Amino acid sequence: MTEKPKRKLAAIMFTDMVGYTALMQKDESKARELIQRHRELMKPHVEKHGGEILQFVGDGTFCTFDSAIEAVNAALEIQYVFKLEDEMSLRIGIHVGDVVVEGDEVYGDGVNVASRIEPLAEPGGICVTDKVYDNLKNQQGMKITSLGEKELKNVQDSLKIYSIEASMVEDSGKTADATPPDKAVDESKRESKTGKKKIIYMAVAALAIIFLSAWLLPIFEPGERQLEASGEIRSIAILPLDNLSNDSDQEYFSDGMTEALIANIAKIRSLKVISRTSVMRYKGTDKSLPEIAKELNVDAILEGSVLHAEGEVRITVQLIRASTDEHLWAESYTDRLENIMILQSKIARAVAKEIKLTLSPEEELRLSSNKKIIPEAHEAYLRGKHFWNKRTFDDILKALEFYKSAVEVDPTYALAYIGEAESYSLLHEYGNMPSQETYPKAVAAAKKALEIDPTLGEAHIVIAYAYYEHYWDWEKAEEEFKIGIELSPNYATGHQWYAEFLFRMRRFEEGRKEIKIARELDPLSMIIHLNEGFGYILSGDRYIGIEILQNLSKFNPESPFVQFTLYASYRVEGNDEEAFKSFFRELDLVDVSTEEIEKIKVAYETDGWRGIDLMFLERDIKERESPTDIARDYIWLKDYEKAIDWLEKGFEERDFGMTQIYSFPIYRADELLQNKRFQAILKKMNFPK
Repeated sequence: MTEKPKRKLAAIMFTDMVGYTALMQKDESKARELIQRHRELMKPHVEKHGGEILQFVGDGTFCTFDSAIEAVNAALEIQYVFKLEDEMSLRIGIHVGDVVVEGDEVYGDGVNVASRIEPLAEPGGICVTDKVYDNLKNQQGMKITSLGEKELKNVQDSLKIYSIEASMVEDSGKTADATPPDKAVDESKRESKTGKKKIIYMAVAALAIIFLSAWLLPIFEPGERQLEASGEIRSIAILPLDNLSNDSDQEYFSDGMTEALIANIAKIRSLKVISRTSVMRYKGTDKSLPEIAKELNVDAILEGSVLHAEGEVRITVQLIRASTDEHLWAESYTDRLENIMILQSKIARAVAKEIKLTLSPEEELRLSSNKKIIPEAHEAYLRGKHFWNKRTFDDILKALEFYKSAVEVDPTYALAYIGEAESYSLLHEYGNMPSQETYPKAVAAAKKALEIDPTLGEAHIVIAYAYYEHYWDWEKAEEEFKIGIELSPNYATGHQWYAEFLFRMRRFEEGRKEIKIARELDPLSMIIHLNEGFGYILSGDRYIGIEILQNLSKFNPESPFVQFTLYASYRVEGNDEEAFKSFFRELDLVDVSTEEIEKIKVAYETDGWRGIDLMFLERDIKERESPTDIARDYIWLKDYEKAIDWLEKGFEERDFGMTQIYSFPIYRADELLQNKRFQAILKKMNFPK
């Protein structure tokens, strides 16, 4: 009989290693050594204070304690010990709240809050909520500083947050209850390093006044980019423009203006510009500008508003330095709608001037648009972008119709042709439309855009995508990717698609570099983080890949894509228990009926995974899913000859899933690799030997 969930009050502690992801990019074996060392150091101090490590979450830990004071004492000890480590530092967050225990699962609002406050701590520091503070305020030997009220993501009410400085422990050698750190710490090591450590920490404290450290997401440790002492601005986020029309139907217009400003300013090569996907998360947010800048890891924020009425557009913008919240510049621009591109170029040049960027002659030319638009065409184009960004099959079809309307009204509208090309590129994948019908049209539309404006890197990226997804011309695909990225270096999707291409070519190190650039440009994009984790899995480093996906699942619990990727990864490595959990989490998220889930459970109880695979094979054939989907069903069932039958069909139909057969783990079984029919498919697709 299933055990009923139990609710209890607990002190919840989350920890996270600083700099882990950056190190992982440079030296994976070293990163693995450090994460193991981190876990060894954590365990005795948690257990000593009556705590329990419930999960090692990637490069962090999730612990609970029966006492808030014990949780803080453990945290202080842990930070003291970690200061003796040359290469590791932690952030720690603690909250007291309800947790729900259901089997191996622990969840609840208390867990969510604790995970949200950990990133607020400085490296080597501890942050706690007011509920923890209430237990500590009468304790001796602690220096507690109020950080004020903070708005936390997915937490309804703001919370008072306090910091506890771990440095006080180093001075005294004691925690709040006067208990010395664990004697297991090697005394000779401690004594030999103390003098050097104090000098280093004093230097770091001084540098902290000059340098701004930033975090991107609770999921991953940020790149530790530091601002120069001169305060130069080399990265920027353009926040969603406020719609001043008081008409919700005009939201598509203000969002479109935001995206256009991003695209124009992104033409400046020496400036890193955050992509639309990430900045749109802040539409209507109550977060302060310094908080947003810290989350996006940028030096400056551009914010403003747009008013569209009676054929005129007024855009008001202001530029703010992130580190000081200083307003550097503000201006209003008003013009007729047909001059909107000229207006956007003016704003981009003004931003470059204010942050003292020297534009190349090529950039000057690209930012000197004198093109007038036809308002009806522009209206259709913006509505197309509105639907395309929703990324469902039906919405992409709607977007395509609007883009077509735009070029019918204005055959010289290059951006509308790119919209057409991007829509055709995704219809095969999102709607299973025949690739012979969609990709040639995508290439034709992209080439038409380049005839009008040869500087559009996005058009080359679309062509590259078609060359590798449909035509399987790897050399031409890479050539187009490189041209596109050279022309549009701030185009995150270009770097993402190029990384996917490199992963499929089994050029994993190069792929990681590209996906890292994509992540820096679009730090809140779930699909980019998903690709980064899966890239490690493809390379055979499933330990790191699965940890990344687990972290992604923690902060994107509503994503079926993450659960499906985890499920497939666990199955390939033979971890049936975790595969089963992820599989059923995915089913919950895609609204599978209770009746269907019961059938699946019965099939599993009767015949294990084979029972489920047979069910899905029958369904996929009945519903005419793609040939590669059906081939994978047969591979799970170890019926390799029938799997190859369907892969041959996928080859004939140029199914987009065929690009995966060279690199995805499910296709690396010896029974496939040694099969002459499978080898013949690889040869005909001209994969690298």
